[in-house]
Amino acid sequence: MIENLLHPTLLARVLSGLAALGATVVATAVGVQVLRARGQAARGSEEGIALERRSELAAMLVQAAMVFQLVNAVLSVVAADRLSPSVQGAMCAYGVLDLGASGFVMLGVTLASALACALWLALHRYDLRLPTATLSPVAWRALLGVAPLMALDFALTLRFALSLDLSVVASCCASQLDPEVAATMGAQVGLPRIAFGVALAVCAACVAVAVAIQRRDHGALVGTLGVLSTLACCASVPSIMGFVAPHAYGSPVHTCPFCLLHADVWGIGWPLFSALFAGLTLGLTPSLVRGLSRVAGEREQARALERDAARFAGYAFAVLLVFQLVPVVRYLAASGGASVFGGAL
Repeated sequence: MIENLLHPTLLARVLSGLAALGATVVATAVGVQVLRARGQAARGSEEGIALERRSELAAMLVQAAMVFQLVNAVLSVVAADRLSPSVQGAMCAYGVLDLGASGFVMLGVTLASALACALWLALHRYDLRLPTATLSPVAWRALLGVAPLMALDFALTLRFALSLDLSVVASCCASQLDPEVAATMGAQVGLPRIAFGVALAVCAACVAVAVAIQRRDHGALVGTLGVLSTLACCASVPSIMGFVAPHAYGSPVHTCPFCLLHADVWGIGWPLFSALFAGLTLGLTPSLVRGLSRVAGEREQARALERDAARFAGYAFAVLLVFQLVPVVRYLAASGGASVFGGAL
């Protein structure tokens, strides 16, 4: 319904998606020009300098697109949350995202495209540090894969916005999501507790490996950080939904991640999910740079980028670990050591 676009945050989401797509399309067009002109200009010549300026313009546009996509992820949730009072049965963003066509797919594609942009920027920054533009063809060909992802994101966003029927009764998180999570996680057999323990252990391992990378230049450490970063994200999602959220809400059956963004639980979902995304992105970056350094035959600049990315990945996973602990520790302190699921932790 076109009148849905009269809602300010939903309109902002659509326009921001269009801006991200536009920036990526222009950057891709510049990238194609750079690829065509590469064989005709050497780095350091007048033509080469002009080529480098075009490359930097394209990189700035991709960086803008990444910022737009990160804002879009927030706007997707905020717009859905702001619309929830207008939808009968919706308690939070979950009900509205479930009501619209491809709401959750849209959110996933938005995050995936932001991740793709971030990794592309890492590739480009490394290429700029090289004495010769060895990786430029790789960077511009990779950019050709980002544009379709942005187009898909915008198409899904527009479809979601226009498909919303605010007169329909939505399924709230309490009636649909909570029973599904309970059936999957099996709260009575302790699976949420296991997921919580695994998530904390893997996050701590990520921090330890990130520290080790600062001291030693070993490919095994870099690869381990990439694997552990992925595992930390995979483990943290069920940990947050199955164990952290119930302790934050004080209810063993309420597991909605979107409700964690509300003020009644201190908006703890914002630092949790921000650290989750940052940790994954930064944790994968050293592996990407390590692989590219083998193609370029260079280690000095690659080593510096790997250390920087690993350091900030360590910070992100430390934040993720702490903010998973905080609601649980607070509940245990208030309850005298009793778990929200009953019995001692």
